[in-house]
Amino acid sequence: MRGGKREGAGRPSGAKNIATAELKRSLSELAREYTDDALSALFEVARHGRSERARVAAAIAILDRGYGKPYAFIEGQHAKDLPPIVIERPVS
Repeated sequence: MRGGKREGAGRPSGAKNIATAELKRSLSELAREYTDDALSALFEVARHGRSERARVAAAIAILDRGYGKPYAFIEGQHAKDLPPIVIERPVS
């Protein structure tokens, strides 16, 4: 039995929850407003984090956002011939 106690109560099977879709959209828009602050915080932790674990986690988060998360390698599958990613850092 689905829905409420009455027969036919509740949202029909397969119907989209419009309120949830609108809420997700508004949360995404709100989060985008803080992108610069969030990236600044990640950069700060990557440079000056208290522990190596925090610095590495922040660096991975920055790279994932810049290049996307790496694909998981599955035994027996070959990676496409992609050019290597070259990251240049200025010499200080």
